Amino acid sequence: MTNPVQHGPVEATETTRPAIYGKRDELLAELCGLGATMTGAMAAVPGFVPCGHAFGVVIDGLYASVACGSVEQLDQIIEAVHDRSEHVSAHRGVEAGAVAAPACDTPEAALLLAAVRGMAADVYCAMELGRMDDDVDVLLANALAALGAGSVDHELLTRAGAAAVRAAAMAFVDDHEVEEVRRELAELDLVVGVAQLVRLALAEQRLVEREVDGAIHRRIVRPGREAVAFVRREVKALGGLVGEDV
Repeated sequence: MTNPVQHGPVEATETTRPAIYGKRDELLAELCGLGATMTGAMAAVPGFVPCGHAFGVVIDGLYASVACGSVEQLDQIIEAVHDRSEHVSAHRGVEAGAVAAPACDTPEAALLLAAVRGMAADVYCAMELGRMDDDVDVLLANALAALGAGSVDHELLTRAGAAAVRAAAMAFVDDHEVEEVRRELAELDLVVGVAQLVRLALAEQRLVEREVDGAIHRRIVRPGREAVAFVRREVKALGGLVGEDV
């Protein structure tokens, strides 16, 4: 026999905030510190990306910060996160990030924290399947650093949206489909980038038309128009390729 459907307000089951939530908050603060340390290490050496084990600590910690129900286990993960931050700091010669609770005093910060927490289950599942993505992992570290420092901006939110798509793909689809999604995203990025170049070229063209005399107009603007027309054709062709095998 199933339980009857209940109506009305939900009654409290606790009179005080359970201790487990405080431990999760403590873990999240440590993760912000680790994110800052890893972000500092990447900024110090352009092109450097920490190893998968370092990002594994971030992913384990994020998942535990929203799902772990054991105070003892959380204590172990908190220690592992702190130790990893100190290791990265010493090994890469950068200052260890400050342990700080996320500053969610703006809509952007609150949305970014929600996005990071929302990705936790997907990236954890993907990691268990042996799937990791540098773009997703770097975004997580950068986001945690920004949340701890209170410096969240719209660019981070945009990156978080793209990372969420990749994380979901890694968690829910087969290996060949993961590669298909990655390829299509890369092609879409290319199309968008070329389209932006077209807009810049058109703006430059209008500026030239206003400011140069007829002779320069014939030598610069006319070839410019031909180049813009070529790029437009390429954008159209690339747009048709998205989702197709190339």
